[in-house]
Amino acid sequence: MKSDVKGLWVDALRSGKYRQGFGNEALSMKGDLYLFCPIGVLGKVFEKVTGQDPFIPMTGGEREPAMKISHKDFASFVGTSHWPPQDVVDYYLFDKVVVMNDLEKKSFREIADYIEGQ
Repeated sequence: MKSDVKGLWVDALRSGKYRQGFGNEALSMKGDLYLFCPIGVLGKVFEKVTGQDPFIPMTGGEREPAMKISHKDFASFVGTSHWPPQDVVDYYLFDKVVVMNDLEKKSFREIADYIEGQ
């Protein structure tokens, strides 16, 4: 993962700007507020840098958000060869982040600390 993108992601997770969601409620509307998983926050970092929102918001029941942009473009931004990542190091990082969010219910700050330490 690119170190500058990683830093922006960590900062965004710590910013308090994004309301955390778990499981398939992430990247979805709850009332008039969006809920985000950590990967959704990474998508917002992508949007801030490029001006393009990479995800189509989930309406409920989807396993994962659909991409508006090519997986190759998102992978290039993040600094991985594929999206979702397929090399062991990056795959483990993103998989662990999902587990920390959806199963362990860790806060965005705790997840940011983990990402920063990798």
